[in-house]
Amino acid sequence: MAIVRRGLLTQGNTKLGEGPHVWSLPAVSTCPGMSEGCSHCYARQHRYRFPAVVERLKWNLRQARRPDFPSRMTREIRRKGCLAVRVHASGDFFSADYASAWEEVFAACPRVRFWAYTRSYRVPAVWDVMRGWGRFKNLRLWLSADRSTGLPPDVPSGVRVAWLQTDEGEDIPPVDLVFRIRRLRTQPTRVGLRVLPVCANETGTGRSDEVTCGSCQRCLR
Repeated sequence: MAIVRRGLLTQGNTKLGEGPHVWSLPAVSTCPGMSEGCSHCYARQHRYRFPAVVERLKWNLRQARRPDFPSRMTREIRRKGCLAVRVHASGDFFSADYASAWEEVFAACPRVRFWAYTRSYRVPAVWDVMRGWGRFKNLRLWLSADRSTGLPPDVPSGVRVAWLQTDEGEDIPPVDLVFRIRRLRTQPTRVGLRVLPVCANETGTGRSDEVTCGSCQRCLR
């Protein structure tokens, strides 16, 4: 009987589109920089509660803790010919060692576009590793913030800030991108004279227009 080997990466989802590959971990347990706003996280509900998805994410976490994780991930990216990889549709950089493992992957795959959102910048030991990631031309690192965290105190060159809007009337500071919880996605993107840089998928027409990360690519540029 042939042995079927499970790959590390999966390809696409409703928001990502069919093109990008994705790597995920269990939410909450791998999110040391969580804030109050994380109670709205999509990765704590819906399909992420299906037994098969829960089992898969636990398996991913076991692989992430193996010393050969960066070499295995690099080989798979090359073998599959990945053009774009979303690091953590769920989960986050849970330790300095794990962040260092991804640093090896970024360096080994200079022609692949990676992007990741993180709140682990709130953990000093992990941030010590990630602080220099602006040097990677193939990586777009987004520091995720909300009303409970405020703006990150340290945003290095080449790193961007995304804001999670959880209330209709909240004051959103100048940031590079705004995500909205589901009930706010039909709200206008213009507030007075200001146009908020809302994720195109999360506007009133984004889903109906079938805008995906693969077609928009704002987060990757």
